[in-house]
Amino acid sequence: MTVGGEADIEEATSVLVGSSEESPPQDGGSSKEQTSGRANGKMDPDGMQRIPVVTAGDFDDEKESDEEAVQFPDSTHTYLFSEPVLSVPFMFSLAIIFISYMCLILALVDNLSSGKIPVNVSTTVRIAQYMSIIIALIMEEEIPTGLYLLRRIPNAYLKREFPEISYWMFVGSCLMRITMGYLFLANVLVILIYADGVLDIFYDVLALQFIQELDDIAFGLSKMRVLGQRMQTATMSSVFEVQFEKQRQVQGMKWKMKFALKAIYFLNLVGFLVGMIIVSSRQMKGVYYVESVTLQFQDMVWDESYPVMRKQGRIFDAKIPLVYAYFNGVYDKIGDKSEGRPMYMERNKVDGSMYNSEGPEIPEGWPVLSEDFVIPPSGIKYCDGHWIFYNENIRKSKNSRHEDADCPWLARSEEYDGFDLLEVGRNWELWTGAIGETTVSVVDNECDENSDCNLNGECVEGKCECDEVDGVTYLGTHCEVKMTDNCKTIHNEVDGAAWTVESPSGFLVEYSRPMYVYVDGTGTDADQNYIQANPSDGFALIYSGLRWQALQLPLFNLEEGRKFWQWQGNNFHAYWWQAYAESIAAISDPTKNDSPVGTDFYWVTDRGEQFGPFGSLEPMQLNKQAGRGVFKCELADDDRCGFCDGREVRDSSFIANSVGDTCEDLKNYAHGIEQVSKNCTDMNYLYQVQCCPDDWHDPCDICNAGLTVDPSTPVPNSGGHTCGSLLDSSRQISDKAVEACVGLQFLEPLCCPADPDSAQSGCSLCPNGMSDDTKDEPVPDPEAQGATCSEIAFYAATSFAPDSEECTWVVQLDSFCCPGGNGAPGSEAETSESAETTGEEAGPEVEAVDEEGAAADSQAASEAESAAITAEAQDEENKVPGETSSKVCGFCGVGGVGPDAAGTEVPGSGGLSCSDLFGYAQTLEDGTGDCDAVVLAEPLCCPGAAAAQQSPGADGDETSSKVCGFCGVGGVSPDAAGTE
Repeated sequence: MTVGGEADIEEATSVLVGSSEESPPQDGGSSKEQTSGRANGKMDPDGMQRIPVVTAGDFDDEKESDEEAVQFPDSTHTYLFSEPVLSVPFMFSLAIIFISYMCLILALVDNLSSGKIPVNVSTTVRIAQYMSIIIALIMEEEIPTGLYLLRRIPNAYLKREFPEISYWMFVGSCLMRITMGYLFLANVLVILIYADGVLDIFYDVLALQFIQELDDIAFGLSKMRVLGQRMQTATMSSVFEVQFEKQRQVQGMKWKMKFALKAIYFLNLVGFLVGMIIVSSRQMKGVYYVESVTLQFQDMVWDESYPVMRKQGRIFDAKIPLVYAYFNGVYDKIGDKSEGRPMYMERNKVDGSMYNSEGPEIPEGWPVLSEDFVIPPSGIKYCDGHWIFYNENIRKSKNSRHEDADCPWLARSEEYDGFDLLEVGRNWELWTGAIGETTVSVVDNECDENSDCNLNGECVEGKCECDEVDGVTYLGTHCEVKMTDNCKTIHNEVDGAAWTVESPSGFLVEYSRPMYVYVDGTGTDADQNYIQANPSDGFALIYSGLRWQALQLPLFNLEEGRKFWQWQGNNFHAYWWQAYAESIAAISDPTKNDSPVGTDFYWVTDRGEQFGPFGSLEPMQLNKQAGRGVFKCELADDDRCGFCDGREVRDSSFIANSVGDTCEDLKNYAHGIEQVSKNCTDMNYLYQVQCCPDDWHDPCDICNAGLTVDPSTPVPNSGGHTCGSLLDSSRQISDKAVEACVGLQFLEPLCCPADPDSAQSGCSLCPNGMSDDTKDEPVPDPEAQGATCSEIAFYAATSFAPDSEECTWVVQLDSFCCPGGNGAPGSEAETSESAETTGEEAGPEVEAVDEEGAAADSQAASEAESAAITAEAQDEENKVPGETSSKVCGFCGVGGVGPDAAGTEVPGSGGLSCSDLFGYAQTLEDGTGDCDAVVLAEPLCCPGAAAAQQSPGADGDETSSKVCGFCGVGGVSPDAAGTE
């Protein structure tokens, strides 16, 4: 801004040309004539102006004439006292002031809230910071203008010149200028402190200066009538033309006023310098560098890393997989620096402290030394324009000539010339035998507020103190891991083994997850991978950065080994532990879950070059089902399956399903599964109707005491159903009066008889299926009493034993009810199918003939051929209903097996009775060798049939007639067999 306009130039000229002859009025007044005189100087009589010689002695701080007259600035801020309140120019001035203040305040708030002091800056930035202090103080003119106006224009002087102007409005305008100036300086200081680039400094300072000059710009636009005539008129007010001369003051007061103005400038400079010096010194000392970070790699694996390891005190080169996630964890800043930036060193995976450098106490007899287990920590440092992850004991190649000794990186960031590790991009390059890419997370372990602790803990002095409330314990540097009380003990779903966080060494945390220890004596030996080789050994589930590992711990359960494993627990590192890879029994899929629950595991069954980096893996899940997980927590009450909740459960006399579970058994099982699981949904759907029926339900009652036969017992003509499947289906029927329930009542004689031995297998009619043409046809037998084939089949299956006389009658109905099926004329049933009917294999049945039967094979074949020709020539009217062009074996076909001979054992048959042999014959085609062999037993089993059998004629021609068809369909019924 400028103080005065053209009048200032004239006044300045008058000082150089010479002072006016007139002295300023003693009372502080002034006139235009006086001003004109000062501006014009003295004239010679010839009209020429005399220019006096000005020397340095002519200027004196104590002389009032040395100070120029002052005018009100050409600024909209002047409108605050030169224009009436509520006038357009006055309101316009307020608007400009509001905009300027708001812009400066918003800039300051934004810088303070979102800005951050750089951990360090380059030399060029630091030079620019200090130069900008001088530039800012020179550019800022609101503070000196406000102070200068207050000094030069006292209340009485203003009142004499402009009685209508309020002095306090004038003072308010000046104070407003001063506060705006300090807002500008405050913004500049914050910008300089937060700056990390030279151009950023200059751009930001210029932007602030533009905001501060809005009043001058607005006044210029008003003067050009851009904002209207009323605004232009305001710029032409007489207040902008009057010059205020320096007034005589008391010598002491005048000195104090001058000193105050200079002192303010000096104090502003000192304030800037002190602030910048403090910040710069702290930056150079490394105060702003992050003290501790957590490094997180993704699931990247290098199959062939080359670490330098110790074993039995000897250093040797090894080759083991490098799983980068094994190095996840806490890295702390150390005192050393690399290229002007700090270095960070890996800490242990338990509490973030340093690894023990002395090694554990070795149990007696172990072929290892204490120093073999000392962990060489990895580090992070700046090198060749990158932040790098490195370990001095891990090489990228067997050939040391190819290693970069100064920058031995295993992973490195993108090129970055800054100082702050946290500002590095997430995309890193890493070595996997070749240069690959991955995403790396580097997080500050320090907290500023409770939200940095994920609202699961309290931020105290920059560290998160995690909560332990309401059955939940929070773990991790930012309390990001949740361990619930019901997951402090987990169970293997496959073998029932229990694992707990309460180990003999106490509660341990590895990689921010709890360590689980196998509870001795739980589980089964069903899986040989899990057999505890030695009772003194233990097993532990340990998180290794991204995967869980099951480790076998020799002598863990003995005092001599416990100290060793306690040291290992505090100094465990999954990468270096691979030197003892044989102890790794199982490994999980990558996971960030808080516990092993819900994660698939794999047994490590073998190791070698042909396998992957973790070895040969065999799924541990139940049924090897992917995604099922192996372990489960104890359920919270709210998560348990609500089977029959709040309702009375039927007592143990009622069996709810085919496997013999009572309703109480089902409720206890449901208590251990989750409410949201499919098992819970299925149980509620299948069994609640029977186990805890509502008042309006009257469920179907079938075999309430359970099955008394094998659940797999087939139910004939049921579409492949068994006793078990039909019983389970009946449990879903809520009304015993419905047809489905009534129809299933017939199951009870077959599936749950009082004497199970009587129904081990029901009497079977058409075991291979019934003909669609005849299944609903009434059986043409008086004994059937009009029943259809399907009705007789079902009744026989549920009521008759296979060796009963009733079953013998039923089996003889095959020729009518199942033509083309098992045992029907023309059937091609195989011997293996017949075994289902008789309950025996075909081999022993064929042996039913005695040794003499073999000699009669030829004759039997001839007889069978003759019978077949006779059957073909027979008139259609004489055919028995249901017969086809071929006949079943005619064993005892005339009268069937006699009642007295039904249970008689046939010699040489392997224990078969006549009834068994008759059933077998129904599966054979007439004329076959097997049929001829069976027919040889007719004299024993059915003498009448043997006597009535026809023989070929003398000339070898077969007879043209058939035997009488008396009782040809089903034979004589057992009850009528002895009737006279």
